[in-house]
Amino acid sequence: MSPRKTALPLALAALLAGTAGMGIPVASDAAAQAATQAPQPPERHRFDPTRHIEGRIAFLKAELKITDAQAPQFDKVAQAMRDNAKERA
Repeated sequence: MSPRKTALPLALAALLAGTAGMGIPVASDAAAQAATQAPQPPERHRFDPTRHIEGRIAFLKAELKITDAQAPQFDKVAQAMRDNAKERA
């Protein structure tokens, strides 16, 4: 082989040997690092029926425009909603 043809592979080998000690990952190391550092899927939240029950009751009361005369009847409905939410939890 001529000196010119062997110089390129020798230079490439020297470059690779020099970067191996520098901590520059090669393709197989990069794949291994990516596999170990894969992002975890977000944790799924369970549905909690009691979580916002008071807010739901207040929303219904405002949307239905419950008057003072209707309040005693609506309070029974609100208590039934609270009881149902406790049962489901």
